[in-house]
Amino acid sequence: MSRSALTLLVFLGLLTFGPLSMAQGSPPATDVLFIAQHLDVLSFPNSIGPRRRPEARTLMDYGFTQFKPKPGGVESEEDGGGWYFAVELATDMGDTKVLCITDEAANGGTYHARYLVKVKLGKDGLFHATERPPEGNNC
Repeated sequence: MSRSALTLLVFLGLLTFGPLSMAQGSPPATDVLFIAQHLDVLSFPNSIGPRRRPEARTLMDYGFTQFKPKPGGVESEEDGGGWYFAVELATDMGDTKVLCITDEAANGGTYHARYLVKVKLGKDGLFHATERPPEGNNC
C-alpha cells in the first residue's frame, strides 16, 4: 500500500471514529477544546462582533490560536494579548451543549462578560448558537 493511500485511510478513520470518541467519554477538556476550536463566534453576541469579517467564523480566525486547559474547559488569549476567551462545558445534552463563555479585555480595558450559550454542531462542522439562555442566567 502506498504511503498516500495509508495516509488517506488514517484520515478517514479519524473522521469516522473521532465523533464516537467524544460521545464515549473522552476527557472533557478534549471535548471542549474541539468545541472551542469549531465554535461559530458570530452566531451569538460577543466582543468579536464589532471586528467581524465575512470569511472569519471561529476564535482561531480571530487570532485565538493557542488554547490551554482550565478546569472544565479551555482558555485562549488573542495573539498579541488584547482579548481573552474561555469556553467551559456547563451541560452536555448529546448533540446540544450548553457552554459557559468568558469574554474579556486583556489589554487593561474594563469589558468583561460571562454567560451561557446553547450550541449545536452544524453540517458545516461548526458549533452554532441555537439560543442564549435568559438574562440573569449567568454561569
